Amino acid sequence: MISRAIYQFTTPVITSVMFVMQTPFATALQPSEINNIAKQITVSIQENTTNDQKIYGSGVIIKKQGNRYTVLTNWHVVQLPKNYILYTNDQQRHSIIQKRQLGTLDLAIVEFTSSRNYQVAKIGNSQQLTETTPLYSAGFPAPDQLASSANYRFISGKVDSILSRYREGYGLIISNKILSGMSGGPILNQDGRLVGIIGRATRDGNGIESFGAIPIHEYQRYANVGFAPPVRNTPRPRTRPRNTPLPRNISPANFALAKTLNGHSNLVNSVGWSPDGRFVASGSWDKTIKIWEVGSGRLVRTLNGHSNDVNSVGWSPDGRFVASGSDDKTIKIWEVGSGRLVRTLKGHSDWVWSVGWSPDGRFVASGSRDKTIKIWEVGSGRLVRTLKGHSDWVRSVGWSPDGRFVASGSGDNTIKIWEVGSGRLVRTLNGHSNTVLSVGWSPDGRFLASGSSDKTIKIWEVGSGRLVRTLNGHSNTVLSVGWSPDGRFLASGSSDKTIKIWGLRE
Repeated sequence: MISRAIYQFTTPVITSVMFVMQTPFATALQPSEINNIAKQITVSIQENTTNDQKIYGSGVIIKKQGNRYTVLTNWHVVQLPKNYILYTNDQQRHSIIQKRQLGTLDLAIVEFTSSRNYQVAKIGNSQQLTETTPLYSAGFPAPDQLASSANYRFISGKVDSILSRYREGYGLIISNKILSGMSGGPILNQDGRLVGIIGRATRDGNGIESFGAIPIHEYQRYANVGFAPPVRNTPRPRTRPRNTPLPRNISPANFALAKTLNGHSNLVNSVGWSPDGRFVASGSWDKTIKIWEVGSGRLVRTLNGHSNDVNSVGWSPDGRFVASGSDDKTIKIWEVGSGRLVRTLKGHSDWVWSVGWSPDGRFVASGSRDKTIKIWEVGSGRLVRTLKGHSDWVRSVGWSPDGRFVASGSGDNTIKIWEVGSGRLVRTLNGHSNTVLSVGWSPDGRFLASGSSDKTIKIWEVGSGRLVRTLNGHSNTVLSVGWSPDGRFLASGSSDKTIKIWGLRE
């Protein structure tokens, strides 16, 4: 609630000697020890104003990179366009420099910088929670009649209920009382590990309160999501050893060719990065999907099953599945590890040119020659929504990182930005001189890459609609584009039978 105040051993037998190893059991910590952990990782988030009605919330430090810290909190704590500040356990004040909602969850990550060394939370397994599991929550309640400032609070409790159907990530009901201003704070288990995030409190018609929490496995689906690093003007080395960190100045204006992969027997029509950045899936007019290891360039697996050209591929957010769209008018869902076909989605009246997963992995969007975009619920195969508006084939679709928007590229030479919830057309991007065959959002959601029959890749600033950069290098139609999860590479597939990986340079 925010306030506005408000391992397995094969038992070896050598003659008569048997070696046995036991894994030590974890010992639960004392509440005082858990409290000490919570104090180190919990932060207070406040609206930067002297207004009595300012916003109060809490958060937990979950990542550190150099002097940059990432804090997990509730989206409803920071969703308003206001100036927020953050207080760490040492009472140091920090400016929140970036914020981002995680899909459609009531979770957000915010970032601050500091030269001080702050403890980072250790993640536990929230899927092992059961009713009555002891829990410990921490946060900074808003000022009240007794406290004139947001003071740290540590509250013990347990799991009351584990929900099977829920919204915005709220999968837990807990007995820990949620005080105003504690939303976004950590919930720890008996090992002092983070297993959830404090959320909202609700009250039924009889005035009985329920305290909601978001299990940490909901966040883990977005654990690779982050912010683009700041621009730094550091000199570029003449050579780059294989394991040397890549440059940090993310700018779509700076790209260089890093690797070319060869193997398909026909046009490469689509590429997509795995969420961990280690693999690329490619779809081809040879009717196959290939899985490549990017570092070595090795072909890992070929998926066969479509009866016609494969036009598009897309990884599920957890990296376990790939969706493919084909001229056989179907979308297929594949289990990458086994190569098994899991589900076929049917409904388009013509070729399926593009597929894309929603950030939460529940939905797939498809674009077709029938000029429509369709939104599918993967688990059930149900068609949820059809978006209409293009005057020619829809050749590509892509979800925004926050899951609110879908971009579509079409034979009408335009890119359109759609609000999925309402089906409303938000923006049309004009600039390509021929069919737009692929679109892909940057991880931070600020930029969109588009590939076209005009042989170019264009980088657009979504908010303003401004064309930032045009990339030239392919000798034929650019059929597909896709960003790496860290935003430092862009892959493109072309009718010249190559996949080009564009690396950022300083």
